[in-house]
Amino acid sequence: MASADKLSHDQIAVKLAGLNGWNLRDERTIEKTYECGNFRNAIDFVSRVADVAESLEHHPLIKVDGKRVTMQLSTHDVSGLSDMDFTSAVQYDGVLPARG
Repeated sequence: MASADKLSHDQIAVKLAGLNGWNLRDERTIEKTYECGNFRNAIDFVSRVADVAESLEHHPLIKVDGKRVTMQLSTHDVSGLSDMDFTSAVQYDGVLPARG
């Protein structure tokens, strides 16, 4: 992964406004919960997200709770949020979980 710069509060606000369903959890983390319909779909979604995360070399914290998957993104190297977190969020949204 390339070197990252920590984003300012203003930069974070602008980037967050461009995302669908992602929220600022704290000063260093953005978070989103996906509804997947059932547990099998949730696990399949996590598997597809893992492929994207590997290609980006930027990995989310993932929590599976039945049919819900919650992801948190942060750039540990900068102890906060970087462009990579927002790039990753867009990519993960493109994976979209199956429902049913």
